[in-house]
Amino acid sequence: MSPITSSTAEISTRVIMGRMRTKKVKKSSPQVIENYYSRMNLAFHTNKKILEEVAIIPSKRLRNKISGFSTHLMKRIQKGPMVESPSSSRRKSMRRMDGGDELINPFFKKISS
Repeated sequence: MSPITSSTAEISTRVIMGRMRTKKVKKSSPQVIENYYSRMNLAFHTNKKILEEVAIIPSKRLRNKISGFSTHLMKRIQKGPMVESPSSSRRKSMRRMDGGDELINPFFKKISS
């Protein structure tokens, strides 16, 4: 095995994938929005101050993450409901009419035995 050179290490640190949110952040943000919707808005710093007042959060970093995700959710709420893509509506129409979750391909017949 060859030793890692500084250029290889530099390249690997530049590649940034999506940032994961913990379950704590995902569960607590909607709860805060439900309980304090009238006080929350689209500004991160305002939401951070509200969280500071209403919740006991052990660390500054966690408070900021919850505040950021709450701001993200507030923006999504502001935009309104999402429009369904045509492909997802096609998938729904291909589902069994009798309520089953099994997909039916319209090009093949089901062989009953």
